[in-house]
Amino acid sequence: MLMLVPSIILTFSSASQYSSLDIESEDSPTSASPVPQPPILVEGLPPLFCSETEICPTPVRLPDIPADSWSHEDHQWWFRYGPDLDWNGMDDRLQYILADVYPSQSPTAITGEDGRLTLALVIDFAWHPEERELAQVREILLSHGWVSEEGDARFFTVGEIDSIIVDKVPQSALMDIYHLEGVVVIEQQNVMVPSMVVASKAIKARSSETYTSGADMLGVRGDGVVIAILDSGVDNEHRSLNDFDDLNDDPDNDANSYSDQKWLAGFDSTDSLNSQVSDGSVDPDDTAGHGSHVAGIALGTGDASRNHIGIAPGAYLVDVKVFTDIGRSNSQYTIAGMNWTINNKNTDWGNNASSNGIDIMSMSFGRARSPIGGQDTGDNGSDAEARLVNDAWDAGIVPICAMGNDGANYVASPASADRCIAVAASDDVDTVVRTDDVVADYSNYGPRNDDGDDDSWDELKPDVIAPGTNIFSVQHAASGPIGGAVMADDSYTEMSGTSMSTPVVAGLCALILQANPSYEPDDVKSALQNYSEFIVDEITSINGQSWNASEGFGRVDAVQVLEKSGGGGGGGSPSAAGRWVSLHLPNNGTWMNVGDTYRLRGNASIPASELFDSNNSIVSIRISARYTYWSPNSNLNNRTAFGWTNATGVDNWTFDFTPELWHDGAGLYMEVRALDNLGRWSQPAWAEYKIGESTLTLIEPSGHGSVSGDVELKGEYKAVNGQRIEYRIGSIDDWQLASDNIAYPYVCVEANRDDCDAREWSVMWDSTEVYDGGWVLYTRLVSDNGRISDPIDRYINVDNIPAAPDLEPVSDIVITENGIPVSTAFVGTFLDVEVTIRNSGDAHARNFEVILIDDGSQVAIQTISKLDSTKSLALNLGFHPTTAGSHNLEVIIDPNDQEEESREDNNEVSTSFTINNRPSGVDLAIRQGAAITKPSVSNPNGDVTIEIRVENLAGDGSSGATFSLEKWSDLGWESLESGRSLNIVPGAGFVVVPFTLYEGTLDPGLVKFRATVSLEGGQDLNPDNNQ
Repeated sequence: MLMLVPSIILTFSSASQYSSLDIESEDSPTSASPVPQPPILVEGLPPLFCSETEICPTPVRLPDIPADSWSHEDHQWWFRYGPDLDWNGMDDRLQYILADVYPSQSPTAITGEDGRLTLALVIDFAWHPEERELAQVREILLSHGWVSEEGDARFFTVGEIDSIIVDKVPQSALMDIYHLEGVVVIEQQNVMVPSMVVASKAIKARSSETYTSGADMLGVRGDGVVIAILDSGVDNEHRSLNDFDDLNDDPDNDANSYSDQKWLAGFDSTDSLNSQVSDGSVDPDDTAGHGSHVAGIALGTGDASRNHIGIAPGAYLVDVKVFTDIGRSNSQYTIAGMNWTINNKNTDWGNNASSNGIDIMSMSFGRARSPIGGQDTGDNGSDAEARLVNDAWDAGIVPICAMGNDGANYVASPASADRCIAVAASDDVDTVVRTDDVVADYSNYGPRNDDGDDDSWDELKPDVIAPGTNIFSVQHAASGPIGGAVMADDSYTEMSGTSMSTPVVAGLCALILQANPSYEPDDVKSALQNYSEFIVDEITSINGQSWNASEGFGRVDAVQVLEKSGGGGGGGSPSAAGRWVSLHLPNNGTWMNVGDTYRLRGNASIPASELFDSNNSIVSIRISARYTYWSPNSNLNNRTAFGWTNATGVDNWTFDFTPELWHDGAGLYMEVRALDNLGRWSQPAWAEYKIGESTLTLIEPSGHGSVSGDVELKGEYKAVNGQRIEYRIGSIDDWQLASDNIAYPYVCVEANRDDCDAREWSVMWDSTEVYDGGWVLYTRLVSDNGRISDPIDRYINVDNIPAAPDLEPVSDIVITENGIPVSTAFVGTFLDVEVTIRNSGDAHARNFEVILIDDGSQVAIQTISKLDSTKSLALNLGFHPTTAGSHNLEVIIDPNDQEEESREDNNEVSTSFTINNRPSGVDLAIRQGAAITKPSVSNPNGDVTIEIRVENLAGDGSSGATFSLEKWSDLGWESLESGRSLNIVPGAGFVVVPFTLYEGTLDPGLVKFRATVSLEGGQDLNPDNNQ
């Protein structure tokens, strides 16, 4: 049915929606109440129908607030809600479901009385819904067959947002709720999934051989900080999670049985009974395994072995279960869990004064991507969960959220919340060394969808990046074979995802809060943003700070954050012994070229005065490097080039390394230490080197157009210990000096204090030294250590002589018979001599001849009326030899010099060719290329004629012969004709045998035929060529 409706068709960004309709403020005097506007139709989005034939108008959504009602949220917040591209207050995802584009995505969906899967909703009001609104919604639901709480449906409100949360809603009830007074938005409950697909040392939370300074050596472990893990529950009886000292820590289902317990409280929003217990006494189990793993990363002690220690082993645990065991849940559970967490920000758990309330909320989950896939880029941070995250921030809780694992520009709730610290994931490739880290290919990237306010910082998601790939942490206890709880003990497993990078940052925030007890959430977020560093160089400057879409404000570094934010309680490098190690070569101050390999050399030994005993010895030599450079604002930047790495040997050690261009002209500080069998580190030996790159460019001539006379060759260079720049024309001549005025030892001395830009070089070259035409110009850079760069080559066209053609053969002579190249032929054969010529000059050639010479005699000629400059032409000259022997064939272009060419010495090409006498007798043959079809491309619905050339290659005529033709089929060769009598085939002659296949004879596709000729009344000299 075709239907015409009044409409507005718009294409807009999310930011432009908010001004698309004129909504007057509450205080503005109006002459009449606002009226609904025509519907906004968005390409690809199914419209919302209010009846079978009527698309709903765009509602005003400014209801009068009853005098006895109040609002928790800002008035008119709903005008920024997304996803709602058509701005009608109905979640776009629900419109897809109503239009049957895809079914309900609710994990708790059942089949309703309308025959369709039920929905899970967040019904947003303009004021906080109380008994009146609850009753109205319940009445509508029941009238459509809602199963209510008796059917295990959820129906509740939370104090922080003005919404009713409900599931198992029949789709038939949706429009009645939509038209209910006070309803301003109907959200589809987000389907929340865990963001899951070596960390503590890699972010320097723990010291290591690679990074000898860690947060633990600064005396910071997250002591006294409480982290709420909102996840699938936590098996807190695990030895890494049950207590702090890991003594007498056998697993016990009673979390309060330990004298120094980590677990403080719990809440289970997924259980209809336990969700009513809000005093924190519930201790949820983890039967999915995700929450326990996450908790171990954030705050695990690593058991007595201390192998798998979390980021903040001194932090306390609050276990908030918001996922069912299948790992997917409606956001009603996360909403309830977030609300409980906010309400308990300052709760006294009855443990001790340092473990009250909740400081950090870690959320390793996010909204599942819509079935529409690539069109879904997330949301703008305006849905129920995002608004609750912002409320948590306002309450003083630091919220940490996972970016998600789609490997796409997709930022969804809760990471999309304005105030959530959104975390991306890196891959540390299973090493502590940070310089080999990469952004994980599964990690989502930003920016977030625009929410239309004036704060562009809201859209900068992610905030930071942390290790998330192949992270070892706590393994939960799976359910037993006949049910019942099974206790986790001391097992660990490996998982990947932004689920893992999120608790890394949650743990780091605990370290920051211990070091800075007065910090508010904004202070924590600023510390992370200000004191992180980047994996890649593609960054954008935002009000003086650097950000990129994959890493946010950079990779977290616990030591840098703690030291620069004023935290830390002392500590430092491991105790050092004496000077046991030396570094001899390269010499201090040496300039090093990027890409070259250098060998460091030195010696090491422990002086007798420092030997602990007779077995005391050095076991390894370790080397690390950092680079420094001055920024434009005169600040000295200090970065890690590579972490502690083993050298080869001990007494006379060596270390090979290849410098990278960490920063042009940077200082590279190499530090060498010796480690003995007692774990003592020596005092360092060190050297400072300088890092530069050797590059060469050729700017002029550009290769476009021609050059003549004196030509300036010029370009730019950078050179480490450069000596000279050379050039040559062509590949035969010697190299010539272009410039030896090279900046030495490099183009700058201190990066960003001196100009490290490339310098210019130039030289004049007399182009009349070479013929006109195309040449290759080469340039190269030579250093004083003998290093020679790969040459730059540039094609140039020299044109000193006035415009003239230049005719030349550009191929060898090819001799063919019947289109087939041959190496010999018989006397009397008609041959073709093929050659390609070109006009390489810069003027057209007109009316010139090309001749074929056979042993000094002209045997063929062809006149060419025109050959344009730079064009080629394939020629075919006839050749009919009458004598046997070796023939010298020459093709000569313009033999009479009718054209004045720039060159006259390149007009000829020649070859030798053998002509044989024909033998006596008869030699009938069907040779390659002897068969043609007419038409050349056959049509199965038309006639096709095959013409086969039968030749007599010998000198005597045949007395008689027969001809047969066969076609290949699935049964083998099928005869089409046999025994056709042929006329006499004269010596050195031929006959053409035609055969017609009539319409319908052939099937489409490739068809194979076989032709055979047989001599009668005599002997064929070569029967092998009869077929």
